[in-house]
Amino acid sequence: MAIAFPNLSPPGNLDPYILSGRSFAFPVTACLWIEESALDATFSWASQWPGNLKAQKGPISLVLVTSVQSDSAEYAQLLKRLHEISGMLSIPSQLSLHVLHVYSPSGSSSNTYLNIARLLSRTVQVILFPGGPPTFQARDDQRIFLAHLNPKTSSSILNNELQKSHSDKAISPVILARNHPVWCTERYFIFGSRMLDWEECLWQLQLESSGDVSVIESPVEFVASIVNTTSDVSSFAMKYRRRWSSKFRTEACALSSKRSQALDAFNKKVDKKELHWRKKFCRDVRLF
Repeated sequence: MAIAFPNLSPPGNLDPYILSGRSFAFPVTACLWIEESALDATFSWASQWPGNLKAQKGPISLVLVTSVQSDSAEYAQLLKRLHEISGMLSIPSQLSLHVLHVYSPSGSSSNTYLNIARLLSRTVQVILFPGGPPTFQARDDQRIFLAHLNPKTSSSILNNELQKSHSDKAISPVILARNHPVWCTERYFIFGSRMLDWEECLWQLQLESSGDVSVIESPVEFVASIVNTTSDVSSFAMKYRRRWSSKFRTEACALSSKRSQALDAFNKKVDKKELHWRKKFCRDVRLF
């Protein structure tokens, strides 16, 4: 864990597959992370998450982040509770649940937990839900939503009208290959925020994909069930958060430029169109 996720908050102990689901023949796994307070609601959602248009349920890779230590009596109670809830809701065949022990869930980037869920998934493609389980207006909307997942590029952002009008309450999920070369940045940004951490991931995905990221407009409305707002964060902390973000983006753009120069030096063909797009994209951080 220390090698794969060096920025993980200590102790960073992972108990993978506390519940071990089967992927069957489904092409997509829903990846997300929660804290204990959202456990009951998430299990209820998982019992209804469809894998396709049939009655079958789809695979889920869920990371439960807790401050309860693995050698404590509280953890034994938590494991008992997990198995009891999964048994009552009849979902153990689809859900893979992994427990991550940290001193404080806010001590690491939310993207770290999402990357772990993706790493431990078992299908060719994944849907990353950075805001926890998506909330739909009607039960059948979930099946309609999945029926329209037809990416035209290697990665796609899922969007809908409700998200556009309520951007403070929704975080756009992404569908991509499990082995896609881009993994969300896990840099620590002073305080935890699902929205702001995910903003960095989407920016990074666009940069490293040279803009080859499509947008799938969902025919049904959905919102994230868990969103860490920044209303209780001081303006001083927000100022430094944005400053660190700008520094990260500047470094990412510089690295991308150096990579292109290195390829050019070794007579590797560099796509001029991609190079032009990258320069234009990076102007926001005043690098080019």
